[in-house]
This record gives sequence, structure tokens and C-alpha cells, in this order.
Amino acid sequence: MGVTPGAPPPRRVRPLPSGATPVTRARLSHNEAKALGLYSSGLSTREVAERMGVQYETVKTYLRRVREKYAKVGRPASARGDLMRRAAEDGYFQP
Repeated sequence: MGVTPGAPPPRRVRPLPSGATPVTRARLSHNEAKALGLYSSGLSTREVAERMGVQYETVKTYLRRVREKYAKVGRPASARGDLMRRAAEDGYFQP
């Protein structure tokens, strides 16, 4: 079939549209990504803390770090709507 055994299958990557620039993702820790996903799904900070089994202030710290990391890569997310947009763009929504 023209496939070498043990060789990885060829990747089919769709090119970016003309004029589009690749987006740099913020590198989030596991807990930061989880807090972002839960918060972006509509839960309050207190509800995120309960779901994660951590203190309210810990969740606030996670979200502050997320905002800082997005700002560093040139994708500011100061408001909840911005965080929701970033979570959707980067696949962090929690079911």
C-alpha cells in the first residue's frame, strides 16, 4: 500500500488562510488550564474552587496567572469574555 511498517502516518495539515498569522498559545499549568476551562464555562470563582477542591484565593491566583500569561504572548484577556474567547481558541472549555 506504499506505507512503510512502523512509519508514522503522513499528517494532513490545512494551511493558514492568506494573511493569517499563527497564534501563540500561552503555556498554562494543569491547574491554570482547568480553572480557565471551568470559569469560562460559566461557573463563578467560588464554584470553580469547589469543583477543584481548592480555596477561593487559589482560583483567583490561577486566573490572575492565566491573564498574565496571555498578556505576555500578546493575547490580552483582562475581562471574563476575553478569557472565554481565549479558552475557546485554545481548547480549554470543560464539559
